[in-house]
Amino acid sequence: MNLGKWGLVVTLYFFMLGRAQAQETVYSSENIHAAIQCIHNLTLKIYGKGKVAVNPNIPPPTLIVDVDADLTEFQNLAEAQIGLKPDTIFNIYIPAVNRIYLNSSYKSAETGRSAYDTLAHELTHFFQVKYDGSSIADFTDAEEQEAISIQTQFREMYGANIKNGKFECPQ
Repeated sequence: MNLGKWGLVVTLYFFMLGRAQAQETVYSSENIHAAIQCIHNLTLKIYGKGKVAVNPNIPPPTLIVDVDADLTEFQNLAEAQIGLKPDTIFNIYIPAVNRIYLNSSYKSAETGRSAYDTLAHELTHFFQVKYDGSSIADFTDAEEQEAISIQTQFREMYGANIKNGKFECPQ
């Protein structure tokens, strides 16, 4: 089969595009931890529409990045919350221990998502529970849709602040 010069160029283009989309971006645990306070404050600003301040009486959640997590402990906590014992660590806020578990790798070229906007999503669940008094057991699609909306807003507003895998907090 002779594709000719342009057929080969088009074939190589789609091959490289497919490879770019399949590549994962891995964010270091150190970089994610360094950004949590900033992302907490920025997410609260979006969540509270600028009208809610950080409450010093409500401790922020502890962040556990997948590469630092104990799988058995995660499985037990996740099973208590969702009724399933997962094989791997996934993104979740667990109010019983005030913890966010977060994956460090994303197929960013395919999804546009990062560890940082996913952290904003999970922080939204933290605010829903700790600031609004919602029970995670009573969550409906509305709470998840709100978290997705805030994650999207965060990505659109601050996605450009990710440089070489690090989140640069806006001044």
